[in-house]
Amino acid sequence: TTLMLQMRPGSGLMRELERPVRGCRTRFISYERPRLAAAAMIGHSFPFSRWAASMQHLAVAPNQSLLVYTYTFEVSPTALRWVMEPIVEWIFLRQTRRRFKKLQKFLVLHATDVALWQQKNADAVARRSR
Repeated sequence: TTLMLQMRPGSGLMRELERPVRGCRTRFISYERPRLAAAAMIGHSFPFSRWAASMQHLAVAPNQSLLVYTYTFEVSPTALRWVMEPIVEWIFLRQTRRRFKKLQKFLVLHATDVALWQQKNADAVARRSR
């Protein structure tokens, strides 16, 4: 069927779903630097009708941490949700893992610079609170 052809890897629909979501605006629901950030989508942005996520940063050892990323979403149109959500879930998970692997590589490569930046910001916060 035409729908099945559109769901093939590399099809126009699949390429569109793999692109960054254009016009997606978010609002922070919670922000506790540097431990937690949670956001929700404002309005709608294809393919999402609802989206929210949180990132929790946990220190597990000196110079080592774990990032816990949790998300939820619904897609639209509602009539196609049953077929679209598993596809969007697969693409979203794949893209998210790829982005976090890039972030991990960046942080390893620039660990010294990141540590200096963190110390500089901690010092600035301490000065403001005096």
